[in-house]
Amino acid sequence: MLRADASASTGGGHVARVLAIGEALSVAGWRIVLAARPGTVETVARAAALPVVPIRCAAIAEEPAALMSALPGGCDLLLVDHYGWTTGEEEAVHSWAKRVAVVGDFARPHASDVVVDPTPGRAGTAYCGIVPRSCVVLAGAAWAPLERRFGAARAAALAARGQRRPEHLLVAMGMTDAANATLRTIEGIRASRFEGCVDVVLGGSAPNRASVTAALPPRARLHLDPPDMPALIARADLAIGAGGVSALERACLGLPSLLIEVANNQREAIAGLVAAGAARPLGALETISPHRIADALESCLRDAPSLTAMSHAATRVCDGLGALRVAIALAPERSRDGAPVTLRPAGREDCNRLLAWQRSPGIRTHARNPVVPTPEEHAAWLERSLADPKRILSILAVGSEAAGMLRLDRRSDEARSCHEVSILIAPEYQRQGIGAAALRLARRLVPQDDLVAEILPKNDASRALFSAAGYEQCSDTIWQRHGGIP
Repeated sequence: MLRADASASTGGGHVARVLAIGEALSVAGWRIVLAARPGTVETVARAAALPVVPIRCAAIAEEPAALMSALPGGCDLLLVDHYGWTTGEEEAVHSWAKRVAVVGDFARPHASDVVVDPTPGRAGTAYCGIVPRSCVVLAGAAWAPLERRFGAARAAALAARGQRRPEHLLVAMGMTDAANATLRTIEGIRASRFEGCVDVVLGGSAPNRASVTAALPPRARLHLDPPDMPALIARADLAIGAGGVSALERACLGLPSLLIEVANNQREAIAGLVAAGAARPLGALETISPHRIADALESCLRDAPSLTAMSHAATRVCDGLGALRVAIALAPERSRDGAPVTLRPAGREDCNRLLAWQRSPGIRTHARNPVVPTPEEHAAWLERSLADPKRILSILAVGSEAAGMLRLDRRSDEARSCHEVSILIAPEYQRQGIGAAALRLARRLVPQDDLVAEILPKNDASRALFSAAGYEQCSDTIWQRHGGIP
C-alpha cells in the first residue's frame, strides 16, 4: 500500500514519488493500492490508474486505524511519503504491515524498516541514532524515485546535448505552484534579452494558470499536464525551476537549472544540486525580483562552457533508476540459501574493494583482458566509469555485505536499446547463487532493454549460468536475452 496525498496547496511530488516506486514494484509482480485524501487523484491524474482507499480522518493519528480497517488482512509493505506521519504512526502499523518504508527529504526520526531520502548529497550517516539499528537507509539522489519514462528517455536526451546554442528555455515550478513562482519567473524572462522559445509547464489543477497565461512572453507556450515531459526537458537548453522532484527529473536528462526555493523542504535538495555543479541557486521566492531572474538568466546564457559543465554534472547526479533500485531493496532477489541479494550504486569508496576482487586468483582467467590492472590504472578506470552515463556500475550485496559487482554498458551500435552485462562475484561468495541473482537484478534494473554478454568458449561455468537465466547463444562468444517487459 502507498500512502501519500496531493492537493493544489501541497503539490503532487509526494504522490509522484510513491507512484514511481509502485510502478517498479508492479513490474516485479506486486499488487499496488494507494491510500490518499480527497483531491489527490484530481491533482495527480495518473493516480487514478490505481485502486484508491480514501482517507477521511480528521487527524493524522487516526490514520493507522483507518488503514487497518480498510485492509483488515494487512499488507506486505506500507510505503509512506507524508510529512505528517511520525514515529507514532509508523509504530502503530507494524502489527498490520509486514514492512514499513518511508520516503522523505529531512533527516528526522523514524520507526520504519526502510528510509528513502533522495536528497542530493545526503549520506546515510545523517540517520545515525534517529532510526532503528535494523533500518535500511537509502540516501542520495541515486535512489530518487522518478517515473520510468525519464530513465527511458535519458540516452537519447544526453546524446542530443552538446555545444548547441541556447535557444529553448523551460520553466517548471511544480505541478500546482500555489505560490505562483511561474508568474515571477515569466516577468523575469520578459525583463531579460532572451528571445528564444519558452516552454512553461503547470499541472491542470494549478490555481494561477490564468495569470500565467495572460503574462506569457512572445514565443512562449503553456503546457498543462504535458503528456511527454521528458521531451520538453530534452529539447530545453536551460531550466528555471523549483527544487522538488522535477529538479531531479531535469538532472536525469542532463538539463542545467536555475533553482528557486518555493518551499522550505527544497532547501537541502537545491544545496545538493548546486554543490554537485548541476545548478545555480536564485534564492527563496520571497527574496528574488524579476530583474534578479533576468540577470541570472542572461549571465548563464552568455557562459556556454558553464552550461555544458552544469549539464555534465547533472547527468552524474541522477540516472533515473532510483525507483527500480528502491524496489529491489524492498523486494530483493535471493541467494541459494535464501539470503537477500540487492545492489547499490558503486562509488569512489569501493575502489580498493573492487581492485582486491580483481586481484583474486583466477578471477580474470576468462576476462577479455586477463592482465590485472595496477592501482593507478584501476583508479582511473573507476573514475571514467562513474562519470560515464552509458555505464551502470553497481555493487552487489548479500544482506549488508558487499559480495560482487554488476556492470551494465549501453551498446550504442544496436537498433534496439541494449546493455552488455558483466558480473564479478567476490571469492568468498562464489557458488552460493549470487551470480544467478545478479542476472535477475540486471533484468529488473533495465527491464525493457536487451541484455548481451560476451563469454569466452572455455568459460563453461558462465555459459551454464547465462543459459539458465534465459540467455540464448548467438555466436561463439555472444549470448543474448531480449527485453520488453511493459
